[in-house]
Amino acid sequence: MVKANSLTEGKRSDVFNHLKTAADSLSALAWIAYSGKDCGMSLPIAHVEESWQMAEFYNNKILVEYRNKDPEHVEWAKALKELYVPGLRDYVKANYPLGPVWGPTGGVITSTSSVASSTPKAPPARAPAPPPPPSSSLFTSETSTSRPKEGMSAVFQEISSGKPVTAGLKKVTNDMKTKNRTDRSGVVTAAAKGSPTSSFSFSKTGPPQIGTSNGSQMGG
Repeated sequence: MVKANSLTEGKRSDVFNHLKTAADSLSALAWIAYSGKDCGMSLPIAHVEESWQMAEFYNNKILVEYRNKDPEHVEWAKALKELYVPGLRDYVKANYPLGPVWGPTGGVITSTSSVASSTPKAPPARAPAPPPPPSSSLFTSETSTSRPKEGMSAVFQEISSGKPVTAGLKKVTNDMKTKNRTDRSGVVTAAAKGSPTSSFSFSKTGPPQIGTSNGSQMGG
């Protein structure tokens, strides 16, 4: 700002109004130095508006001088005004209406971020520990070991164990054999093997006779 003011001193140039407008408008940036009602400054919003009012006097001269001469100067004056009012004024109003808020490290922070930074974040909740893996007994059948295996699996188990498969069989003695048994009740003789149809006989003398109601018979 000091450098900009020095450019307006001395002999006036053709763009004196431009320089004066820019130098006076830069004082609006001092709103960030506001530290309270006892600092000797207006509130940030009012300070921006007041600073532009000082610069607007020379800005209006540019509009009048170049209105019919060079539209580029007119556009420049209008753009500079929009930069401060409403540009900077609305920014301060939305974020720092009561002045900047300084963080513990010296940086300027907004009210929302200050609350977020001052409040320690709770550590994320840990998920409950997974249940212990099931014991190996669940994968092996206890009942299968307490009962003898049946079928072919029992045979293969006996073979793999090295024990003779016929160790548990009862030995057959000579008197238990069929040819040496005295009763031989279970032996079927050849005489008993006759055809079951031999007890039945059919008459081949002629066709069957049918009797009538008067006692006479009718032949076939």
